[in-house]
Amino acid sequence: MTANKSSRNAWNYEGTPGTAAIDGPTSTSYKMGVYDESMDKSQGINSVSHPVKMYYDYSSREGKLTKLDRKLENFSHFYCPITPQWLSRFLKNPGTGTPITIGVLNTGKTYPITFRHEQLEGTTPTNRQAVGCYTVGVTATAASNIPFNVEEEFAYMSIEDLGDNVMLTTAPITSPGCDVAGAYNGTPEFTWNSVSRPEVVKVVYNQKQIHKKVFDPATDTQEIHLYEYESPKLIVNAILESDVAWDDFIDREARTSILKVLKPDYATYIEMTFTNCLITSHKETGRRNKGHYEVQFAVEGEAISATANSCNTDFGTHYRGVVT
Repeated sequence: MTANKSSRNAWNYEGTPGTAAIDGPTSTSYKMGVYDESMDKSQGINSVSHPVKMYYDYSSREGKLTKLDRKLENFSHFYCPITPQWLSRFLKNPGTGTPITIGVLNTGKTYPITFRHEQLEGTTPTNRQAVGCYTVGVTATAASNIPFNVEEEFAYMSIEDLGDNVMLTTAPITSPGCDVAGAYNGTPEFTWNSVSRPEVVKVVYNQKQIHKKVFDPATDTQEIHLYEYESPKLIVNAILESDVAWDDFIDREARTSILKVLKPDYATYIEMTFTNCLITSHKETGRRNKGHYEVQFAVEGEAISATANSCNTDFGTHYRGVVT
C-alpha cells in the first residue's frame, strides 16, 4: 500500500445551484490558479464535523452519546489567481465589456461553484467535493517580491466523496477567464486620495459577506443565505516620505484608495477601488538614526468596485452573474 502524496484542485460553475458541475470522469473543470512554493496551508476540504452530546441517568456515572446534526463548516483555499474570477465570485455582480466591471450584487444570488480536491499517486486515489459553494470571504495580499495571492473562503451546500464521484480522467484545465497566462505580480500600485504612493510595499485586503446556513438533516444538505457585506478593510505597509497618512488619520478624512496588481506584461491588471476610506489606526516602527521609519496603517472603507482587463469575453461561461 502506498499513501497518496500529491493533489490537484478543480472547480466549475454549477448550472443548477446545489447540483454538482463535476460529476463524471471527463467533466470539464478548471484549475483554481497556481501555487507559490511558500504556500504550506492545507488545500483540502477539512470542514465537516459530527458533534455529539452526552446525557446521563441516575443509575450510572457513564453517559450515552446522542448524534447531533452534521456541521458543514466553511473552508478556505489559498492560491495565486490567474484571473479576476475570485473577485467576481465574491462580489457576485460581474458586468460585460472591456475592461470588465465587477460590483456588489445587492439582491438575489450568483451561480455557485463545485469545488473538488483530489489526492493522487497512492494505491487508492480519492476525492472530496463541495457542492453549492459560495465565496463569502477573501483575503488578498499584494506585496513586493512575492506573487499576488488570495485566500478564498467558501460556504457550501453539501459534501460528496469517492462514493459519489469517480476520479477525473480528464485533468483540470487552466481557466480561460483571462486571455493572458500566468499569475499577477505581487508588487502593489497603491493610490491614496488621487495620488500614487510608490512607497507602499504591501497591502492586505480583507472582506467578508454575512451569511447564514439552514441545515436539513433529512438530506444532509444546507441552504446558504447571503446578506450584507462587511466593510472592506486594508492593512497598508509603507515607507512614506510625508505625513499624508498621519494627517488624514488625525483629521479623520474620508478618502478614496485604489489597489492595482498587474501581470508580468505590465498591461494586464485587476484594479480595486475603495470609497470613503478612513484610517482607523496608524503605527510607526523604527529606531533613531538606524534607518528609515516604516508606517503601517489600517483602513476601513464603505464600498468596493473593481475593473479588470484582458478578460475572456464569453461572460456567460466564465463570469456568471445572477441566477435567472
